[in-house]
Amino acid sequence: MPHRRLSLAFGGEARGPHSSLICFTGSLQQSAMPRGPKPAPGPPGLDVRARLSSMLAELRHRCPTLCPSVTPAGYADAAHGTAFLALCDGADEHKALLALLGRARAAAAGRCALTHRQVAEDELRFASLWDLHPERRAYRLLRGAFVCADAHVLLHPAAFFERFTRASADCAKLDELALLFCRANGDEARGKDAFAARVWLQECMNLAYACTVLASSLAPWHVVGEDFEPLPSTAVMCAKRILGVPIAKRAIGKSPKSREGGKSMRKKRKSEDEEHPRGA
Repeated sequence: MPHRRLSLAFGGEARGPHSSLICFTGSLQQSAMPRGPKPAPGPPGLDVRARLSSMLAELRHRCPTLCPSVTPAGYADAAHGTAFLALCDGADEHKALLALLGRARAAAAGRCALTHRQVAEDELRFASLWDLHPERRAYRLLRGAFVCADAHVLLHPAAFFERFTRASADCAKLDELALLFCRANGDEARGKDAFAARVWLQECMNLAYACTVLASSLAPWHVVGEDFEPLPSTAVMCAKRILGVPIAKRAIGKSPKSREGGKSMRKKRKSEDEEHPRGA
């Protein structure tokens, strides 16, 4: 997996006629933490991981279906809005991946996997859904899904904030996304109130961003599959696994190649393990 720094574009405050539209606030990192007695002090790394685990649990509780992604800096796998494209090693693999995803998109028949909305087939975008396990330093690939354009925006806090912190942001579209977000996550009450939905969406997006910042500070992460085992060796094999397409056993056991120095992620994880032993 390419270990590039993810460039995030956030506005500290929105200006202009829509200044109250949406605003990123880092203070939610603290307000999202469960209230209660402070735990006894421990090793700094373990304390940060415990905080992140608690914040992730809160995020999953709020967003059980359509959950904004938490992607540590350098671990993004998408290019041009399509998951795994950034992992392709050359034009041939890029072409093979697009062909595989094209067949799978046709089978999805225009149905968004997260909102269950029916849309035009060419609107569906392939998204990879990952999970973080701070106690195991694991960045785990859960599944892939074809989602509509609106769900795709809601899955990616960076794109969401970049779009809706602009002075020219579309307030009506934000209301539409907020209502969709609440309904997709089973929150029927907020799903009927545009203002309440918008406030809730902003809080959830801020929580996801706070988790991302904290997760980035804990790198490196062990990139694994749903079973916590190494991922297949190529982007195409990874896509086949999460799409349920049979793959040869010999292809399993190596993670997608990094674009940095030609090393595989498996080699990189080995050096990371030596530097950061598990359980540290």
